[in-house]
Amino acid sequence: MGICARAARVGEEAIMWQFLVGFLTGLGSAVHLTASPLYRSPHRNSAEALRGDWLRIGKDIRTAMNEEDEDEQGR
Repeated sequence: MGICARAARVGEEAIMWQFLVGFLTGLGSAVHLTASPLYRSPHRNSAEALRGDWLRIGKDIRTAMNEEDEDEQGR
């Protein structure tokens, strides 16, 4: 085997090791995501959270309607 062929083989092995290390790092990253949650919700479940969202939306709409009524009365 010549020097060029040996160098090419060493390069292929290095690429394979880099790929393997990257692949295993990628597999390990899924474990890290599940180990630490991105945030904690103060709600017990999603239905409670959705209810709270709609209550806030309703409050915002009522506030906007009241402000609009006050503007019309002031004109």
